[in-house]
Amino acid sequence: MKVNYEAKIEKLVKKHDLEKQAAQLEFNNFREKSSLKEQKIASEFNQKFENMKKEVENINKKFQEKLQQFDLLNQDMKKALESSANSGAAGMVLAFHTYSPSKSCSILGGP
Repeated sequence: MKVNYEAKIEKLVKKHDLEKQAAQLEFNNFREKSSLKEQKIASEFNQKFENMKKEVENINKKFQEKLQQFDLLNQDMKKALESSANSGAAGMVLAFHTYSPSKSCSILGGP
């Protein structure tokens, strides 16, 4: 009984080549999907980062504005205190009512 080894080898080589092509195609599809997914994730991250950056900048800007208002109020209160100290007790009472806690809290974001 003569076995045709060359035909069997050729058949196995063709089968192997087909399996190899299928595996390469599957891998290329996986790589493409992974690349698209990575791009999407990177884009979402950049967008979220930019949004958070803008939010922090806005909060910082508002904080700086409140700080500036506080500094101005503090300067006014010091001037009023010096002025009232020079004019006696009546001036102190007037300064107290002018700069009562309810007014200063409104500048600091309070009631």
